[in-house]
Amino acid sequence: MNTYQTPYTGNFKITSPFGERIHPISGKKSFHKGIDFSMPEGTKLFAPFPGRLTHHINRGGASVGFGNYVMLIGERENGDPLKLILAHLSAKRINNNENALKGSLIAFSGNSGSSTGAHLHLQMELWNNTAKEWIEFPPEDLIDFGEVG
Repeated sequence: MNTYQTPYTGNFKITSPFGERIHPISGKKSFHKGIDFSMPEGTKLFAPFPGRLTHHINRGGASVGFGNYVMLIGERENGDPLKLILAHLSAKRINNNENALKGSLIAFSGNSGSSTGAHLHLQMELWNNTAKEWIEFPPEDLIDFGEVG
């Protein structure tokens, strides 16, 4: 069941779904941990659930390709920790460690990091208390993307 609205308004095409794919830059088969949407730079992005926002300018590490990105950490209705990552941004809207209300403007889409053009990478993760790590899952499991194609 989809619980949350999209973090944007409008209807944008999915250019790379969650799961196995051929990476658009390396040309190698890899697992894509989120969904990419073709989206004009500067598109407003909103918090689909309340939480604490952290922002990052990528300088290395496992997510070096994200460019400018934000993480919104909140929880599901049942209390399980939930994380949303929005990547390849042009700008953020609210400050690091600031609380975001559902529907708050938090960032703007862009073309930063490893990117072939303006788009949004949207990734969702749930905390696995047994494994003590964040586990990625298909964002459409919780977000209603409506009629996208």
